[in-house]
Amino acid sequence: MVLRSVFIAILFAETALALYIAAFASFRRRERGAMEFALLMLGCAFYSGGYALEISRDTIAEILVVIKLEYLGIAATPAFWFLFAWRFTGRKPIAPLAMAALWVIPAGAVLLRWIDDPGGLYYAGLSLVPGAPFPLLSIERGPLYWVFFAYLQATISVGTAIILGFAFRASRRQRGQAIMAAIGSLAPWLGNACYLAGFVPWSLDPGPFTTGIAGALFAVALLRFRFLELMPFALERVVDAMADAVFVVDREGIVTETNASAAAIFGSAIQPSFAAPSGDSLLANLGDLARKGSGSLDFAWERGDGPPLRLNAQAFAVRNARGRQIGSVVIVRDTTETDDLMNRLVLLADTDSLTGTLIRRKLLSIAMALLEAARRSGRPFCVAIADLDHFKRVNDEYGHAGGDEALREAVARFKSALRKGDEIGRYGGDELGILLPGSTGAEGFRVMERMRERIAAEPIAFDIRAISITASVGVYGAVPRDGDTVEDFFNLADIALYEAKAAGRNATRLYMGNEGRNTPA
Repeated sequence: MVLRSVFIAILFAETALALYIAAFASFRRRERGAMEFALLMLGCAFYSGGYALEISRDTIAEILVVIKLEYLGIAATPAFWFLFAWRFTGRKPIAPLAMAALWVIPAGAVLLRWIDDPGGLYYAGLSLVPGAPFPLLSIERGPLYWVFFAYLQATISVGTAIILGFAFRASRRQRGQAIMAAIGSLAPWLGNACYLAGFVPWSLDPGPFTTGIAGALFAVALLRFRFLELMPFALERVVDAMADAVFVVDREGIVTETNASAAAIFGSAIQPSFAAPSGDSLLANLGDLARKGSGSLDFAWERGDGPPLRLNAQAFAVRNARGRQIGSVVIVRDTTETDDLMNRLVLLADTDSLTGTLIRRKLLSIAMALLEAARRSGRPFCVAIADLDHFKRVNDEYGHAGGDEALREAVARFKSALRKGDEIGRYGGDELGILLPGSTGAEGFRVMERMRERIAAEPIAFDIRAISITASVGVYGAVPRDGDTVEDFFNLADIALYEAKAAGRNATRLYMGNEGRNTPA
């Protein structure tokens, strides 16, 4: 009696667990496979609860009454297992005709038990097991029993194979869930095999007990692996679809997860551990970030099939409920295109749209830096202002299109004579500012004179006409002294420009200051 009570208590506990898991899953009925899983666990509850009632009966007649209830779970469990495996792994719902075919054999088995199978097709003979500690049913199996048994083994095997196949294709998180589910499904399968092989004493049906084991494993999957929750899968899909490379690293430096972009960017350079890389390698840099769990790093990544990528890596600590760091997430973003775009935007912001030269603000900014460098080194610094003569007359005669073409060509001719390190920009409407670092006033004068002569020597082609233009140029150069400013240099160059115009235009003048008259030197 004590052993019977122990078995009954175990079976009712398993029934309660199965009902709890079924209720838990039903609350998540919007999740993939949740309803099929809830019905599977409900079938397990009928099986274990019915068997608890079966072993509490004392006669064959009483046992056969209880088996009618029990068989609702026995017949439904393999079909629901298959359906759950099918839906959980992302397959589309089964077609109505296939669904009907799936339930033909289970429905037939239930029907034969409920009409007491007068032909003995399912149970050919029944008796009580001799020598058992309590009344247990001994069954002589009929041909239809073996049909149902083959169906049971096939559906459970196929469902388990589907889950295992999914596990080997899935990510680490999904793999743990799927393997736990597959192991749970193997327990009833192995129990049935032992039962048929005669390894179970007194012909005790191991099915209800093994379904309890399966239920316990499913409970672990529910609580430990967040089984049936859509959010981890959804987040995983989002992370995998990200263009940024994502590394999930545990506190030992082991890379536990990467997304598709990480493989696309780094390929075989990805190693399973950030724990002990050395040198200036990718993983050495990312490993430092991962260990800190915070910070940012900009670095270049050389590719074999193209120019290097410019990348930015950021690390974020992953902490448990007690605030302890248990790992890190390192996100690596390809900033190449963004950097190029920003550089182009900066260039556009600093460039005159008509002439392609520097705008006045950028020209003066560069001039200040060059002036300060010249002051520190004691080298000369030279600036010039060039003004196109009678430019309003060009606009009036040839229109603004002609004036724009004349200005663009004049700038191109000036630029052709500049050295590396020299700069030119649009100083005013038709005025150009030129920076000649390292040049004395006399050297700057000679460069500007060559430019002026080239402007005057060849008319500019426009439409079917030719535009003749000349330029006046003022130059000033000196070694900067304390207190000298860029404005001082340009003001003196402007004085020289004024004298070039006063001399009849199409001329270059050098500002000599107190050293002499402003002449061509």
